[in-house]
Amino acid sequence: MTNIVKDLQERNHLVRWGILIGLTFFSLATLFILAIDFKILRDPDIIQDHHFRILLFILVIYFTIYATSGFIRSLARYLNNRYLARFTALPKLSCYQESCTRNYFPNKPYDHIVILLHGFTASPQEFQFLIKHLEANQIPYLSPNIIGFGISSTHLLSLAHRHDWYRTAIEQYDLASSLANKVSIVGHSMGGILATFVAMHRPLHHLILSGPGLYSAPGDLKYKRLLALPIISQLYIKIVPYLPKPIRKGRRTTSDTLDQTHTSTMFQYLAIPIHCVKEVFSAQNDVDIQQAQFNQLSIIYGQHDLTVDMNKLFKQLDNQDIPYQKANFENSAHNVLEDYDKDPCCQYIIHTLMETTPSKKAPATSKAATDG
Repeated sequence: MTNIVKDLQERNHLVRWGILIGLTFFSLATLFILAIDFKILRDPDIIQDHHFRILLFILVIYFTIYATSGFIRSLARYLNNRYLARFTALPKLSCYQESCTRNYFPNKPYDHIVILLHGFTASPQEFQFLIKHLEANQIPYLSPNIIGFGISSTHLLSLAHRHDWYRTAIEQYDLASSLANKVSIVGHSMGGILATFVAMHRPLHHLILSGPGLYSAPGDLKYKRLLALPIISQLYIKIVPYLPKPIRKGRRTTSDTLDQTHTSTMFQYLAIPIHCVKEVFSAQNDVDIQQAQFNQLSIIYGQHDLTVDMNKLFKQLDNQDIPYQKANFENSAHNVLEDYDKDPCCQYIIHTLMETTPSKKAPATSKAATDG
């Protein structure tokens, strides 16, 4: 009780301490300017422009506001962190056990639910063709917007942390598992990273990864190395906060697909906050597919993918003796779910999801070279 009273008392002093610091800073800076005015500005041989004094006062006002707000932010962070320290922290989700989303359903109305996790800069629209197949086969699904994506601006995305994405994915799993006996995830690109993260912490029935972004394409590794440098990366992000989404070699648009007929209607951001690019690279380092829990792992990819390094993923799976099945679609690139092979790809996913007992070898599909 004593600690709570102390916290509340310090909370009441939050703004007044900030204002006091600001006034103190302003007073000291004003005295400094008056000293300069007395010793320098009055000497015509040094400075004769009276605008210099005005400029100094403007700078003082600016830095006073900056110092006041910065102090209040720091004090607020200190107060919150000290109070929240009494709760059970979940660092990987940036939240606390006591504050997690809760769901309760007395009965599980479904046997199987599928979660669809979309890729970087995209939205649930990415699954528009797969959704039609799921609904036609009456397979229940959840397709959330990952935090920062699919909204009218990139402001939230420029602030989002990868732990926010993890939390969204975990909460979707917990909701699905309270409604169904079995939960599967289809994750595309960055969604494949999130799906793998979920599988590291929750058991999955089917883990289906479409062009998973577990390993960046070789051409992107220089950016990953740059953004891994603590001080340099922060400076770079401050100077260049946004970059245009790249157009891959041989592509006419920012979409890494061979079929360009509907790329103009794909929801995506053409300018990307570099902060969130750094978060994606960090997420790659966080996940380890060897720790994933699943009954069956399926990898789907396009033969002409230029966005991720599929060979490195297959090499890791083989070296670690992780059982999986894969489907290589020969007439598609990165997003096979929206490319020329979208129909056979969707059929492959439906066939996999509807398997009662996961098999070791995948069935062959049209327009795809499938091997296990």
